[in-house]
Order: sequence, then structure tokens, then C-alpha cells
Amino acid sequence: TCFFFINHVEPHGGGTMLCEGSHRVVEKYFSELSPDQIAAKLKSVRTRFYRYDPWIQSLTARGDTRPDRIRMMEEGTHVHGYPCRLIELAGEPGEAYITSGSLLHATGHNASDQPRFMRTVDIRVPHDEDSEEDYDE
Repeated sequence: TCFFFINHVEPHGGGTMLCEGSHRVVEKYFSELSPDQIAAKLKSVRTRFYRYDPWIQSLTARGDTRPDRIRMMEEGTHVHGYPCRLIELAGEPGEAYITSGSLLHATGHNASDQPRFMRTVDIRVPHDEDSEEDYDE
């Protein structure tokens, strides 16, 4: 996933929130699922993942959870053995962050008086085990 800045986005300006390290937790979670569980509807798999750990459950809770999210940004924690911390993207026009598509992310709260303009693009690289030499250079 690529997050592009279209305008200046300062801290607390509504930049996308990322859960640093969460891609490892997602990988561990999926490694523990049976093929039938993986084949289930995405919403069902996602809901079960959100209950996978109390920290993730708190992160994905509905309602006004800003005090908890501020603490999650400052302190972080370990989730199933992996360090995780909530971070907010900030940047200048033309800058971009490229991340794993399995990294947990969500829109941040904009506490500034400026609008936030960002663009998110999913990047998918075709993977064919028979043509790996196409990527070797």
C-alpha cells in the first residue's frame, strides 16, 4: 500500500494511522487458521482478528478512544511476541510511504484547521513462481 501526500499534513493533522509491526501479527494470525477459516468471508476473518489480542481489540474499538490511541502511540506494546505501536503519517506534498498491505491502518483524527489530502493506492506485484527470473536483475 502506498500513501501519498497531496498537501502538507502536520502531526495531528489527520494523517493515516499505521500500526507499526502489525503485519507480523497478521501473518502469525493467518498461519494459525485452517484452510476453511481462511476461505471464510473477509468480514468474518477480520472480526476474529480484531479479537485476537486485547491490544488490537482496544485499537479497533468503536467510540471515542483517542486517549487510548494517544497512549498506544507513546507506549506501544508486544502483541503475540511482536512489538507494535501506533504511528501517524505526516509529510509534504509529493512524499509517500510504501508499506505492507497487511499493515493495520485507518484514517487519523484531524485536530488542525487545515484539510488533509492524501491518496492511498494498493500496489500488487504479480507473483508467478515459474517466472521469478523476471524479477532478478
